[in-house]
Amino acid sequence: RQRGVVTRDGRLAFVGVQEGPSSYAQAGEARLTVVHTDGSVPPDGVLKTLIHPVTDTGAALALSPDEKTIYATGVRACIHGAVQPGVRGICKECEAEGQTWDHTVPKGFVYRFGWDDAQMTTFAKEIPLNEPVSVATDKEGNVYVADLADDRVVVLKPDGALLNSFKVSKPQRIEVHKKTGAIYVMAGEKDTGIIKLGPTGNVVARLALSIRAAAGFWPIRRPTMALDDSAEPAVLWVAGPLYRIEDRVLR
Repeated sequence: RQRGVVTRDGRLAFVGVQEGPSSYAQAGEARLTVVHTDGSVPPDGVLKTLIHPVTDTGAALALSPDEKTIYATGVRACIHGAVQPGVRGICKECEAEGQTWDHTVPKGFVYRFGWDDAQMTTFAKEIPLNEPVSVATDKEGNVYVADLADDRVVVLKPDGALLNSFKVSKPQRIEVHKKTGAIYVMAGEKDTGIIKLGPTGNVVARLALSIRAAAGFWPIRRPTMALDDSAEPAVLWVAGPLYRIEDRVLR
């Protein structure tokens, strides 16, 4: 349930959860995890910024245009607020045959941090968000947030001020084309599709996808999406099952 990022100099970053040793996942400590795209390990180690002390989720990440700042959202917090004695960051109460989703609640924030920061800071904390699940940036550094529970996309300036907000029913994932400013939203709950929006939020095109969550796996297993805007035409990759969608079909 997360989205990693890749830098131009070959760093792959995502959020790793340090789960417990039980047969089912337990909520644990989550940190930014960084490796090189050739598989090698950075000299200063793999585990970086603390994302959350006790969670069962990763996070959706996005990079600022200069790739110096990382934004994160989609984090869920353990409701028990306790860890197993003697084991850092493992919740003793979350061993429930894999149903840790019922033991966590969404954090209504977007976080911001640098590559060497030990802790995150809350970005635009005065802007109320209900259940932010995905984040993206444009070439100006504006931050786009998919707020699932509020059925909207919120656009924030680099300083955290509100720039725009527009309605989208059940936005799950969001990507922004760095050159054209086009916004791509994976939307819908158990029936999912792609909506292409203009920079002001006007609907340009819709594409239905044959993605229906299997019984018992929603919302734990949600489809994911990534945008390759270096290609011409741009390509969307959607997993759950895997689709390759060229932008030419979204016109």
